[in-house]
Amino acid sequence: TPDEEMHVAVRGELSYYEPQGSCSLIVEDVVNMGESEYSQVYAENKETLAADGLLDDENKQPLPELPTTVGLVTSADSDARIDAVTAIHDRYPEVDIKINDASVQGPDALEALMSGVAAFDEDATVDVIVVTRGGGADKTLRIFNETPLCRVLANTETPTAVGIGHEDDQTLADEVADYRFMTPTHAGEVVPKRANLDQEHVQLADRLDTAYRSAVDSKLTTSKTALDNAYESVVASRLQKLEASLEHAADRHAEAELLDLRNQLDTAYRTLEQEKEHQEQLEETVDEVRDEAMSEAEAKVARQQRRYRTAIAVLVLVVLGLAALYVI
Repeated sequence: TPDEEMHVAVRGELSYYEPQGSCSLIVEDVVNMGESEYSQVYAENKETLAADGLLDDENKQPLPELPTTVGLVTSADSDARIDAVTAIHDRYPEVDIKINDASVQGPDALEALMSGVAAFDEDATVDVIVVTRGGGADKTLRIFNETPLCRVLANTETPTAVGIGHEDDQTLADEVADYRFMTPTHAGEVVPKRANLDQEHVQLADRLDTAYRSAVDSKLTTSKTALDNAYESVVASRLQKLEASLEHAADRHAEAELLDLRNQLDTAYRTLEQEKEHQEQLEETVDEVRDEAMSEAEAKVARQQRRYRTAIAVLVLVVLGLAALYVI
């Protein structure tokens, strides 16, 4: 669409309406013969903003994933306001919308729009700022090409989203904003779809349950393996210690047994030696007793023999005496 003051060449047919005496030109083609004065202003403004880096994508902020409050800057009682609110609530009914009414065209529009954006930027409860208006003549949209408004939009700490005019309209405010949507009916793009979130929530819950079960199973398996390894390690270590203690105890027991056996052997040997010595003493005593008995027996026999001889002698004397008597 040609801008005002643009120099163009047109081709078409003339139409004459006789009752009113009016003549019309039915345009079939338009050729741009040179930029209008405003086109030069637009280009200069865009060049200035680009030089300051306000059009660079790396300087743009991402929109919040789930804003709880949206700040809406638009004209009061306009279709754009109704369309924007409806679009946002259709996608996510629970989101809060704060509205700053601002003129979107005319002498007061620039200050009103800048003030509305700045006020929401200072409001800590606002998560994203939306600026929008419906379509109109190109001249009525020029306010959104002004560099002061573009700088305010670009320098906010709160993410901004701008949608101006119809789908084929594009302003510098669209380009400096963190996010551009096509028309007020697309303003809902700044919030997620509740249905999608619910579905995603279910999917995430399922994935979380699956991941939880998998993590628990993996943790249990890992813990069981670690516990088994630890148990085996402790048991092996304990067995080694017990084996070492048992071997040490066995060695000490064997040494004690050997010592006891050695002591018993020494005692038995000493006892044997004592018994042997006692036997020898006993044998000596027996020999002595035997010798004494023999001596006593020999003495007794000698005494008996002496008595026998004495008796015989007496008997002989008696016989001799009797014989003598008989002879007499």
